[in-house]
Amino acid sequence: MIQKLRARFIILSMSTLLVVLVVLVGGINLASYRGIVSEADRIITVDNPGRMVKSKGTIGTGANGLFSQFSPDSHSYARFFSVVLSSDGNVLDTQLPVGAMIDDDEASSLAAKVFAKDTDTGFQSIYRYRKQYDGDTVRIRFLDCGREISAFQRFLLTSILLSAAGLLLIFGIVVYFSGRIVRPFAESYGKQKQFITDAGHEIKTPLTIIQADADVLAMELGENEWLADIQSNVHRLTGLTNDLVSLARMEEGGTPLELLEIPVADVIAETAQSFHTLAQTQKKDLQIAVEPMLSMEADEKAISKLVGILLDNALKYSPEETAIMLSLSKHGKQLRLTVCNDSAVPLPEGDLNRLFERFYRADPSRNSQTGGHGIGLSIASAITAAHNGQIHASQPTKGKLQITVTLPQRQRQTSAKRK
Repeated sequence: MIQKLRARFIILSMSTLLVVLVVLVGGINLASYRGIVSEADRIITVDNPGRMVKSKGTIGTGANGLFSQFSPDSHSYARFFSVVLSSDGNVLDTQLPVGAMIDDDEASSLAAKVFAKDTDTGFQSIYRYRKQYDGDTVRIRFLDCGREISAFQRFLLTSILLSAAGLLLIFGIVVYFSGRIVRPFAESYGKQKQFITDAGHEIKTPLTIIQADADVLAMELGENEWLADIQSNVHRLTGLTNDLVSLARMEEGGTPLELLEIPVADVIAETAQSFHTLAQTQKKDLQIAVEPMLSMEADEKAISKLVGILLDNALKYSPEETAIMLSLSKHGKQLRLTVCNDSAVPLPEGDLNRLFERFYRADPSRNSQTGGHGIGLSIASAITAAHNGQIHASQPTKGKLQITVTLPQRQRQTSAKRK
């Protein structure tokens, strides 16, 4: 439990940091990219219709020339060019500045690709373009943004690498300090479990003595209402004590599991069959659907106890004249065990998994007529966790409760070797 708490703390901390970094790095880079696009659009949308030049490659340098807004020393001078096409896509003219890094053929090829696009502005390779329509002709202005894009890509890569390095560094710090943060909780939890174990052993002795004395008095006095109450409550307290000690040991790993290859289908079927008589006396129909020939690595006694807890819980909290369905089936590399029954008490409207909390009961009156004390499903959860499985409660239809246990057929090496 403590390790799960620590893992959740680490995951929550790193997830929060990751979201913050993604937002910051993404926002900064997005703003940088939009700045590049905005500046490029500003340059190629200068209100200058240009002057058609008869010979390709000639620069209009007059007052109305295409490049009149740029001086030969302008930063954008050699990066800006224009291509004029007819309405059917034929290149009519290319206007390139002196020192351009592109020739007429390359400019014409770029223009043909852009002409085929539906968008009037955008990027073609490293060139930002904008279309201008003038009667039956289309002028496509280009701006070479290679340097800006290259700088942007370098900044993006650098920011990602630095963020990843920072994330790894903080991950190490969080892992280191998370141990210190959860240490007080671990010590408190450990003391709590140790207290339950010690108190359980201490309580067992007087309970055994009371039980023995009550049995002797029952033999001498015969049937007696008061003695029957004493014996019933001693039996109940003994069961509760044993369950608490068993749960504490399982949660702290003190109860060794003998993980062997077992015919789990036979184990579950035999355990379920033993509840048939009890179900009939309570006027309930126990239905068993177990897929045959299934096996898994597990502790046979623990699996049998798990099935017993689930069926005992179903029998206790289901009304008469109803059916209880137990099924076992294979799904991939996992086995799925389900127990479904009608519920005689109102189910919690919120999280059904609260049923696996110690001493929790769906019945707010905590009626003990059923003989339960609200710890059985906690033990079922501990057994499932010890086998690296998962357990959860659901409500297929209103008034029905289904407990589903998913168990791997093969245990991980670390669990399989546990003694």
